[in-house]
Amino acid sequence: LWKSIHIKEKRMLKNMRLATKLLIISALLVAVPLVVVTSVAVITSSGAVTTVGTAGLRRGARFLASGINHAMQQEQIMTQMIADNQTIVGAAEAAATGSPSPAESAAATRLLVKAEADQMLNNSATGLMVADRNGTVFLASTQRGLGQSFGSEPFFQAALNGKRSFGVVTAGGAGNEASLPVAAPIRSAAGSQVIGGVINEVNIRFVQNLVAKATVGK
Repeated sequence: LWKSIHIKEKRMLKNMRLATKLLIISALLVAVPLVVVTSVAVITSSGAVTTVGTAGLRRGARFLASGINHAMQQEQIMTQMIADNQTIVGAAEAAATGSPSPAESAAATRLLVKAEADQMLNNSATGLMVADRNGTVFLASTQRGLGQSFGSEPFFQAALNGKRSFGVVTAGGAGNEASLPVAAPIRSAAGSQVIGGVINEVNIRFVQNLVAKATVGK
């Protein structure tokens, strides 16, 4: 992600004062939907930068926030790719009809486990789950995911309406680290209806890592 930031902007971030960097990271980790991460980061960091009186830092903060927003959009796309996988669709259809196949369920679980560890998700997933229309998880990459209910969550309801959506940042996932749930709709093989959703718990430690790469002081 840092490759997308101009060398001049990286130099600005390296010289950023500690207080400014802490304001940026705290703004990004508050319990709000990260779909608005760019706005939150830019508004908060720009305020701090104005206080410091350095216009270049404001521009650097915008680059950083834009890069993070782009990374989260990619997570949405990858989650949708898993939801569109034929193995996942087959398992969801079987569950929807009340006749789940052990073989299909096992194959779908293997796919989730592999996807979680795969580089396609940049090792950011801390849990991949498949839920029915009620929001109940019946397949998961880890045992802790089974049985969870997301039925009342707005981000899952959005997925049932055919839209990829973010939840809110929470702590308590793998290693008790902060994570952001992303949901994508699972459509029937015919594509006529949404039969469930895939939930991807994204570990957002990469946000902390990005800010940490900027050394304090000159």
